[in-house]
Amino acid sequence: MHNYDFNPVIENELNKFENILVKPFPLKTLMGVAYQGVFDKKYCQPIIDKVNVAFLILTRFDKGYGGLNQTEMKWGYELRIVNAETLEQVNSINAHNLNDYLEIEKHIKDNIGILKADIEKLK
Repeated sequence: MHNYDFNPVIENELNKFENILVKPFPLKTLMGVAYQGVFDKKYCQPIIDKVNVAFLILTRFDKGYGGLNQTEMKWGYELRIVNAETLEQVNSINAHNLNDYLEIEKHIKDNIGILKADIEKLK
């Protein structure tokens, strides 16, 4: 995705809440585990087996993006939460048809409270 990564924005915003601790992404721990592109609970078990977390936040852009026509394309993203113990999953915040990548980051910041509430509902 040409270095577009909104996961740090999610992590930074969630860490601002007192009762949420986002663990750093365990790249070395997950070596050999297929984690890229995972956006459904049915593919989460190998990840859950390697990391000790209560929830996974799955992220994706809402469509593939080409590098040539970035000024003409619309941007979007989706977030899904998976309870690591029960494998219950819920769709959380998302946005579509945004004009640029920075609007994704702004939308996440503006709606981080909804993501937090969705996580708390899965407890």
